[in-house]
Amino acid sequence: RVLFRSELARGLGITFVMVTHELASIYSVADRVVLLDPRIRGIAAQGAPSWLREHAVQPWVRQFLNREVA
Repeated sequence: RVLFRSELARGLGITFVMVTHELASIYSVADRVVLLDPRIRGIAAQGAPSWLREHAVQPWVRQFLNREVA
């Protein structure tokens, strides 16, 4: 299902927004992610998932993106 959405969006050249907490979805679909932080009521980090895994300023962002993918 996730792969289908990704291929469909790329094939049609459209952008779509997907809200998820599932890392498998993030890595299989997203070219860019935006992580929200409810404590500041705003954006905590944004960028390519692979870049954020290593370079995010906030430690919790790196920890979240480096969890085990089930």
